[in-house]
Amino acid sequence: MITSATELKQWQKWITEGDPKEALRAMQDLIDGIGSAGPELVGAAKEKYALGSDDNIEIDDDAHESRADDGAWVQAWVWVPNPDSEED
Repeated sequence: MITSATELKQWQKWITEGDPKEALRAMQDLIDGIGSAGPELVGAAKEKYALGSDDNIEIDDDAHESRADDGAWVQAWVWVPNPDSEED
C-alpha cells in the first residue's frame, strides 16, 4: 500500500522515467498484501464494528484484508441514506 508522499513520488518516477520492472514489482507487492481476511479477523471486525450498528455497517464473510504492521484493514459496507430520506 502506498503510505507516504515519498512512496507516491517513487511510483511516479518509475512510471515517468520508464522503469516498468520496478513499477510492476511494486504493484505485485501491493497486490500480495491484499487477501481474504479469514474467519477470525472477520469475526473480530464484525464484533467491534457491525454488531449493534443497527445494520449500518455490514462485513461480508469473505471480506478482504490489507495487513499493516500493527493490524489490518478489513473490507466493510457502510449504509448512506439518500439525502432526501427521512431516515436518521
